[in-house]
Amino acid sequence: MEITLDIGEDMVNKLDSIIKLMDKETPDARTVTAIEMMRIGIKFTLMNLTESSVEKSDPVYETVLHNNELLMEILASTFIRDKSRVGAYDAESAVHITNQLVRKMLDGANKS
Repeated sequence: MEITLDIGEDMVNKLDSIIKLMDKETPDARTVTAIEMMRIGIKFTLMNLTESSVEKSDPVYETVLHNNELLMEILASTFIRDKSRVGAYDAESAVHITNQLVRKMLDGANKS
């Protein structure tokens, strides 16, 4: 099945940046990368709309958990209270506050 999308120059530039970072510069790289991103986006949207749980074997879920742990480690060693955008006092509080902000954003998006 074929679909044509007008995504705009800014999205094409971002897609090209992702392709360069992934070192996948092939003739069909834009199409393949865009399809993969849509697949992931559709999966998360459906999970969000159906309130289903995430499969623990999902590589995206594993990556999210890994990134969260890495973020905690980095924040713990570099956190500067006076520069906190969310008004946190320490790294753990910063992660907790941002998790709450993300939940609120997602809840707001679901109500639209």
